Amino acid sequence: MLAATKPKTTEPLSHQDKETIAAVLTWDLCKPVMPEEVEAIRVDGEWVAVRLSCRRAVPIHRDVFRSILQQQKALR
Repeated sequence: MLAATKPKTTEPLSHQDKETIAAVLTWDLCKPVMPEEVEAIRVDGEWVAVRLSCRRAVPIHRDVFRSILQQQKALR
């Protein structure tokens, strides 16, 4: 399992980025993730590691992330 570490870029996530990431994780984990919990992301090959508050981290395959995001956009 991937551990979320400090991202390679120092560019902060926008609130919109955090909302998008939280929505994808909420769908994937079947439990609410709030945008305020999202601290950083790191793309490592085929995996996206999302660091959340309270020392939590969630790995998700980038294709799964992309697929969920596309499904959510289709529902809007």
